[in-house]
Amino acid sequence: MKKLLTICLIMATTLTVNAQDAKPTKEQTVQFIKDYFSNETPLSAIKMYKDNDGQATNIYYNIDSINIQFDSTSNTMTVYYDSRNHSRILTSSGAWNSTDFSKNKFSIDLSKIELINISVEILNENKGNTALVYLAFNASSGYLINSYQINEMDPYDENKLSLNDLVLPITAKEVKSVKIPIKLYNVSDDFNHSEYNQKILKSFNHLRKLCGAPDPISFD
Repeated sequence: MKKLLTICLIMATTLTVNAQDAKPTKEQTVQFIKDYFSNETPLSAIKMYKDNDGQATNIYYNIDSINIQFDSTSNTMTVYYDSRNHSRILTSSGAWNSTDFSKNKFSIDLSKIELINISVEILNENKGNTALVYLAFNASSGYLINSYQINEMDPYDENKLSLNDLVLPITAKEVKSVKIPIKLYNVSDDFNHSEYNQKILKSFNHLRKLCGAPDPISFD
């Protein structure tokens, strides 16, 4: 009887430890990523500065909701997002306005992504620190990511163009790396982008490994 109780206790302890050590499943990780973008988007930031002639410029950066779809059978993640960047320059003869529109779609087989890392772009670098933080997805050898993108500009804000007018190309451009925006904000020079965005980076890398992706050849 004592022997039976001992075996039962060992089994119960083992099951408890295994349950505590269990990592998120593929489905749980995908849901976490979807919830992250649902809570964090749309992204927006404003940059204001004056040029050498004293002309004031305001730039309004906007990235609309980022939509994530995932096919667990093929391990393919499809990412959609739109962006609008509006510029307003105050000149001596009046205000000049323009808007850049962009539509983006990426089809990524996560089982063939060698490395995901954080990439930071300082927009208009010499005019103050507005940072756009991306996750960069880097394909393994022999694989290319399908990228669909279109960019158009309404140079005088005559309302002749909107995001609804943009149609993604039918044929994909095959690329080795794509970037998905995760943050857009005004920050100081010493802001640690990598540390701040670790949770979403780890979740994507965890999903990548669950899909059977290879280990990075180099961590440089």
